[in-house]
Amino acid sequence: WGLVERLTSSTAATTTIPSSLAASFIPMPVAAPASSPPSLSTLLDEMLTSVNDFDLLNEKIRLPEWSPILESLTPSDFGMVVAHVNNDFDQPQVAAVAAKKIQQFTCQHCVEGLRNTVDWNRPTTLASLIHICCDLDASINLIKEELTPWERMVTESDFERALLG
Repeated sequence: WGLVERLTSSTAATTTIPSSLAASFIPMPVAAPASSPPSLSTLLDEMLTSVNDFDLLNEKIRLPEWSPILESLTPSDFGMVVAHVNNDFDQPQVAAVAAKKIQQFTCQHCVEGLRNTVDWNRPTTLASLIHICCDLDASINLIKEELTPWERMVTESDFERALLG
């Protein structure tokens, strides 16, 4: 076996490989994966591997081809988006950005978002969503019934502000 040493530029490390295999280690350009068409499943798949779901969602919002998908998220779809946020700290921020894009964001959307938010972040998520609900006057009890007594207490001022306008 004749050995060939190859210096890798990215790590400046030397790798020794058999000369008979050296040809198979020639760098070749790799085509970028074809982007999937806009869909809820594409978004959720991308969120699974994303480091920053907030930036990912904002990127999608800027693309016109994503508008029909984001504007028509059902309450269940919205809950799945919130559930797919990798960093729990980002759930309120991602939920608010997605909610603002939905044409008719309802109290049921809010409830599904809360159900898919980590427990310790539910009050913050509620505060970011409640003022976006288009049916708050008629359906406020849907949200209140979802909350624990402690959550109702700490979000009382959020409800008051949202009802005032």
